[in-house]
Amino acid sequence: MKMKTVAAAAALMMAPAVTFAATPTLSQVLAASGINVSGAVDVSYDVADVDAVTGRAFDTENDGFSLHQVNLLVSKDFGNGVGVTVNPIFGDDANVLSGGTVFGVGPDGVAGTADDTTASNGDDFDLFQGYVSYATGGLTVIGGRFATLAGYEVVNPAGNLNASRGLLFGAQPLVHTGVRASYKVSNALGLTFGVNNGNIGGKTDNNTDATIEAQVALTPTDAVSVYLTAYSGNEDTAAAGGAKQRTDVVDLVTTVNLGMVTLGLNADYITTEGAVSGETITRGAAMYVGVKPCDKMRVALRSEYLETDTNVAATKYNFVRSVTLTTAYSVSPNLDLLAEVRNDKSSENSFAQRKASAGAASDDQSTATIKAILKF
Repeated sequence: MKMKTVAAAAALMMAPAVTFAATPTLSQVLAASGINVSGAVDVSYDVADVDAVTGRAFDTENDGFSLHQVNLLVSKDFGNGVGVTVNPIFGDDANVLSGGTVFGVGPDGVAGTADDTTASNGDDFDLFQGYVSYATGGLTVIGGRFATLAGYEVVNPAGNLNASRGLLFGAQPLVHTGVRASYKVSNALGLTFGVNNGNIGGKTDNNTDATIEAQVALTPTDAVSVYLTAYSGNEDTAAAGGAKQRTDVVDLVTTVNLGMVTLGLNADYITTEGAVSGETITRGAAMYVGVKPCDKMRVALRSEYLETDTNVAATKYNFVRSVTLTTAYSVSPNLDLLAEVRNDKSSENSFAQRKASAGAASDDQSTATIKAILKF
C-alpha cells in the first residue's frame, strides 16, 4: 500500500500544473472594450485674512475644507476615426460650473464678484464636456460641449502649476457648445476654427447668434509653443430679444520648456460692448515660472495684472495685481501635495472686510492653501 501511495504522489508531481486565470481588473475590462478612463480628485484646506474670499474662480472657501472636484474623463474609440468623450465633474467647482460660467470681469475689475456673470445653482454635479469626434489624416472635428481654447490654466487641477486659479482664468471663457475643426498642417503649425452658441463661455443661449472661434498654434521647436486665440459673438443682455451685447476675446499663450524650468505667458484683451452697459475693456497678463529641482519637488511662481476700463463713473478704471507662490511634493506618481500662499491687491476696495475689522472693505486679501491632488 505504501508503494502505491508513493507512486501516486510521484505521478501527481509530474503531471502538468493546472492554472486558473486571474480575475481581470476594471481598468483591463475597460481597456479591452476600447474605453479610456482618467481623472483627478482635488481636496484642500484654505484660510484667508478677510471675512469672505472674493475675485476667485473656484477657491472661495475661508477657514475650511473643500472637495473642489472629482474630474472624470471617459473616452471611447469606435474605430474608423469615430469617438466620444464625456467629462463629468463632481464637487464644489461643479457647483460654479453648473451655474453657467465664471467668465466675466465687471465694473469693479474683479472677476467672480456679484456684477459678473458668475452663477451657481447649488448643484455639485456638472457635465463639463460631452462631444463626439471624427479624425482623419490631420483633421479632427468635434461636436457638442467642449473646453475653451483660451488660457494657460485649465479646469482639471492636474494640469496647472499652482493650487489656485489665477485672475485671468476667471476673466476667460471656459466652455462652449458647438462644432470645432482642427487641422494639423505640419508638426510646427496647427489651425482651429469653430462655430458655437452666442453666449461666449456659457451653457445657456438666449438668441440665434453664433460665436466664432479661431486659433493658430505654432510649435517652432520641441521646447517652444505659441497659441493665438480669438472669440467674437453676441448675446442678448437679458431674455431673448433684449439688447445685444458683443464680446470679443484675443488670447495669447506662450510656453517654453527648458527641462527643469518651465516658463509661461498668458495675455488677454477682452472687450464687451452693449447698448445698455456701454463698453468695458479688460486687459491682463500673467507670467508663470515653474522649477523642478528633482523628480518629487516643484516650485511655481505666478505674477498677474488685470485692469478694467468701464463707463461706470465710480469705477472708471480699476486694476488688480496678484502674486502666488506654490510648492508641490509628489508622494507618489499619482499623489501630489501642494502648499500655496497668495496675495491680491486692488486699486479699489474690491475685497471683503478684514477679520475682526469694523466692516470697511479692503483693497487686498491674502490666502493660504494646503491641497492634495490624486491623479488616475
